[in-house]
Amino acid sequence: MRYFAARRNDTAESPIRPDVNQQQAIVGAYSALAASYDEFDWTPVVTRARDYVRSCLMRRVGPGQRVLELNCGGGADAIAFARAGLHVAAFDAVPQMIEIARRRAVASGVADRVQFDVMRNEDVGRHDRRDYAAVFSNFGGLNTTEDLSDVFATAARLLAPGGWFVVCTLNRHAAWESFSYLVRGQARAALRRWGIQPKTVVLGGCEVRVRYYTPREFVHFLPECLKIREIAGLSICSPPLGSIRFASRFSGLTNVLCGIDDVIRRVPILRGLGDHFVVVAQRT
Repeated sequence: MRYFAARRNDTAESPIRPDVNQQQAIVGAYSALAASYDEFDWTPVVTRARDYVRSCLMRRVGPGQRVLELNCGGGADAIAFARAGLHVAAFDAVPQMIEIARRRAVASGVADRVQFDVMRNEDVGRHDRRDYAAVFSNFGGLNTTEDLSDVFATAARLLAPGGWFVVCTLNRHAAWESFSYLVRGQARAALRRWGIQPKTVVLGGCEVRVRYYTPREFVHFLPECLKIREIAGLSICSPPLGSIRFASRFSGLTNVLCGIDDVIRRVPILRGLGDHFVVVAQRT
């Protein structure tokens, strides 16, 4: 759950070079942000977005089943699933995030149903179970993962037959963000997500490479055994998840716009214009 990595700073083109520097940058950046990472969860936009992504999983699995979560951040989603009766194995590359998640699990009374570990997305194959009912990833953690094809293929092998793959990632063509920059005369910022090359984001004093995807491009990383069941956009008409000032100042309007999103989020032309999008696939 690394949404804010790609929103707080300007970006620049950067060729992708898989090496330890990217992982060191991710750990350094999110270590600096860990204590305050979930401070914006109270806003209606974030709350509704998180609830929708969770519902994509919850309406397909039941109590007692097992879920594997990638890049779990501070554990908000994993703990919510555990409260609903699921058994969750969750991991994140940032030790400070995992420490926070473990404390929250104890405070929430679900420590017996959720296990948090320090691990990169690229190391998902270290899990030896093959009976997960779902694999889950929320918000922007996958945008900093360097080899999605390999990660997705490995994660798919951990699913039981008929299991679900539910992931949410930052979109390349975010209409609200681009328009808001354009009306302020910031044309370069309006196009900051565009282009197939990854961008370099300065976060917590570290340079992190972030890649933005279109839904059509993203699904090509899925292995053949995962069949698409749903694609939906988040924050199409409503403000992006990081627009705290707008959501606070115009809460009534924000709620109306969120309601419009609920109606149009699956429309093929529109779902590719949101701040994020969700992909739901099933293992065959």
